[in-house]
Amino acid sequence: MKNFANVQQCYIVTYFNTLIVGGGNFIFKKRRNVARSFRLEEEWLNVLNEEAKKQGITTNALANKVLKDYSQYHRFSKRFGVITLTTQTVSALVDRCPKEFVIEMAKSSVLTKIKNGMRTIGVPPSYEAIAYFIKNILGEHTGWFTWEHHIKKDKEVFHLSHKLGNNWSIYIAEVVSKMFEYFLNEKVETEVTPSSATITRKRNLNNSYLS
Repeated sequence: MKNFANVQQCYIVTYFNTLIVGGGNFIFKKRRNVARSFRLEEEWLNVLNEEAKKQGITTNALANKVLKDYSQYHRFSKRFGVITLTTQTVSALVDRCPKEFVIEMAKSSVLTKIKNGMRTIGVPPSYEAIAYFIKNILGEHTGWFTWEHHIKKDKEVFHLSHKLGNNWSIYIAEVVSKMFEYFLNEKVETEVTPSSATITRKRNLNNSYLS
């Protein structure tokens, strides 16, 4: 499980560096456009043009996305020995782990890496930080799941979908729920299926970052 631990470490380092870039306020900092000229090899520019056309966006928008992905995630991945596996391979590996081991790995990840990391660099364990981590790091950059957030009258529902099997649902449910418990002293409800994990928390009207 060494590579799995390295992947976790990379996610966490990426998250903390993302926050530090904006002086601790990256997730709220208003972004501005800056005009720059770059010399690109024609082969790679053609790839960008072709892919942008397929996605129905401009080449400039795609270039921004590529730079964002590199800045927030990929520049750290090689440093921490991250490897890329297909969903089928990850599912087969995780499904063979005992349920108790999966739960313990999730708890350990939050306690020893995320919590200590936040304390070390002085990032406050806030709702906004947790929400950003769920959506942008675990969801968008690392592909742990696809992310949906539903706001109801008295509660919020985080629905995390994937194709990695029941043990993966248990793992991500434990990671997310323990973040709320350890950082905000909040108990949340969790529900897992072989293709999803649903986390439900009581709604705090002061926390509207994801609304």
